[in-house]
Amino acid sequence: MLLDLYRTMARIRAFELAARRLQAENRLWGTLHLSIGQEACAAGVCGQGQCLPGWGDCNKDRSDGCEVNLAIDARNCGACASVCSTPNGRCRCKPPAAR
Repeated sequence: MLLDLYRTMARIRAFELAARRLQAENRLWGTLHLSIGQEACAAGVCGQGQCLPGWGDCNKDRSDGCEVNLAIDARNCGACASVCSTPNGRCRCKPPAAR
């Protein structure tokens, strides 16, 4: 079990390093969100409720982890499902404790 987990994490790291290299060589276009240093979560070790401060798992989908930046998302402003009240969506989101 642990050896399989290690192999999965090593495969993720190798893939992401290759993707970063290809992008640096202008052979891969677009943006990358690398999880270098966080392979354990990508391999499935991390559970729900373990997001870094300022991030939220608002769709509760374990496959994409903590997908929302709570500081800038108008639909999840400071917390999941907390809609920004500013009509144009340009609000400053504050953590729930600061409200």
